[in-house]
Amino acid sequence: MLCQLPATLLVEVLSYLSPYHVTVLEQASSHTRDVARLEGHWRERFIRLFGHPHSSADVPLHAAPHRGSAAHCRWLGTWRLSFYRELRERPHTLMSEARAAGLQYLLIHGSVYDVGPFLDLHPGGVGILLEQVEKGGDATRQFELYMHSDAARRMMRDFCVWDAAAAAGAHGTLRTLLLSS
Repeated sequence: MLCQLPATLLVEVLSYLSPYHVTVLEQASSHTRDVARLEGHWRERFIRLFGHPHSSADVPLHAAPHRGSAAHCRWLGTWRLSFYRELRERPHTLMSEARAAGLQYLLIHGSVYDVGPFLDLHPGGVGILLEQVEKGGDATRQFELYMHSDAARRMMRDFCVWDAAAAAGAHGTLRTLLLSS
């Protein structure tokens, strides 16, 4: 059915799907592949998730422009590549910004958590969290060493600043994606 939609309508439909599902649907036909690869589609997706890129038409393409700028996207080659690169780098950017601002963020399984409000509530004590915050980087290994319960993992959602899986749409189903809006 999607293969028979006019391109303008298909672009609209794809804009409601996760990047993961768009990539999967790309395989359905040459028509969906061509529409899914349109630069405008990925530009809008980039803007929706990461904010509007700055206008920088006078930035030379041979220099590495500021991340998030329109020139940066052209410099990387395509909006799609820029989208996926930013998706991968976003947690590390947030961690750097938080550290500079004196916030207590942890990176666990690709997602970023603000543990500042949770420090005094942590059953293992403040020290263990602050030690991981000071180290910066990825705390996934330490988190898994302590075999946190399902209840603890659910509680973490309250402190999530950036959910990598949700941003990419790699988990869940198309049905849950559509019902969540």
